[in-house]
Amino acid sequence: MPDKDFMKKYIVCEKKAVIQAGTVVMLNDVQAAVRKMNLISLKKGRYEVLRPIEFKRGEVVGFEKEIKDKGLLITLEPFIEKADNDAGNSGSVPSSALSA
Repeated sequence: MPDKDFMKKYIVCEKKAVIQAGTVVMLNDVQAAVRKMNLISLKKGRYEVLRPIEFKRGEVVGFEKEIKDKGLLITLEPFIEKADNDAGNSGSVPSSALSA
C-alpha cells in the first residue's frame, strides 16, 4: 500500500489539461494562488478542486490517486525528477525525454 503522503507527479504535455471537481492535487504556491477561488486548501500544498481548473503545457501537478479520467490522462505524462548527480545537472524532465 502506498504511503499516505505519496503523490504521483505529472507534466502537462498537451496545450492544456483540465482537472475536474473533487480531485485532490498537489500544487506549488504560485499555481494555487492563481486558482484559489476554485480550490480548498487541505495541508502541505494539497488542494481539493471545487470547480474545473486548467493547466498549460509544461506545468507539473501532483495527484493523490490514480487518474481514471482518460481525457485528462492523455494530456499528461509521468514526471520524473532527475537526481542531482545525474551528469552534473539538477532539475526535472518528463519521462518521454528520458527515452529519447
